[in-house]
Amino acid sequence: MNLRKLKWYLVAYVLLDLLIGYAGVIPLGTAAAAQFTIVTGTVVDPNGLPYANGTIVSVLILPGGTSPTLGGLPYTPPTQPVGLDATGSFTIQLADNTQLQPGGTTWNFTVCSAIGTVQPAGGKGPVCFTLASPITISGTSQSITANLNAAALALSTRRLSNTYFGTCGGVAAAASTTGVVNLGLTPASGSCASPPAQSNGVPISHNCTLANLQVLSSGVGVNASDGVATIKLNAGSTALTCTIGTGTSCSDTTHTVSATAGQQLWISIAAQAATTLANLAVSVDCQ
Repeated sequence: MNLRKLKWYLVAYVLLDLLIGYAGVIPLGTAAAAQFTIVTGTVVDPNGLPYANGTIVSVLILPGGTSPTLGGLPYTPPTQPVGLDATGSFTIQLADNTQLQPGGTTWNFTVCSAIGTVQPAGGKGPVCFTLASPITISGTSQSITANLNAAALALSTRRLSNTYFGTCGGVAAAASTTGVVNLGLTPASGSCASPPAQSNGVPISHNCTLANLQVLSSGVGVNASDGVATIKLNAGSTALTCTIGTGTSCSDTTHTVSATAGQQLWISIAAQAATTLANLAVSVDCQ
């Protein structure tokens, strides 16, 4: 090959490379990505129990049993189960129904509880459910949490319920706040004169609704503002609150608060100057 031919080969190569770039082959990865949707979700049963470590299987529904194509090429949908994590959450990538041919395809999903099953006597054993109607998946990302949870079967034969409670001893610190053991105080610092801390709270065992706050004191409050008790989740105050005042007890049976497994539950009780509140006891239901 002489130098003249080599020169022309090099020119032709450069021109071809430029044409390929301008023709849109280089951004093909972006175009291909647009044909797929990142599908996410978190599966919990009607009682708030997560389908922990369960599985989800996606099924492509085709009109007339035809073979699907995506971008002009044959498309093989996934068939293997995808694992759910400890909270019942998952992420999968599926073909966008609006990009598939023939038109009119949809996806359906089957979820099984697997090793996340709540075992008898409180549980039903392994359970599986499938959406009553397939759904359309499209766009860059899509959450199907609401679709799945509307169809989810209960993992237990009854709604799990806990009552969290704690106490502290002695007189509350004046013009300060306190908590109770397990709900803001440690057993080693179980004095009502000790300040509460989130780190001394108790982790919520399962998704639930907090309700029915009850607070008792062996001594009466000094004024109507004495003993303001507020349930806290992590660093935030909740709507569950009551004030002992000049009595020896208070309750909040009106408000409810949604709690998520793992959140820190504790209480802050604010005492007035010269308070005589003492030997406090607290209980709150997690239904």
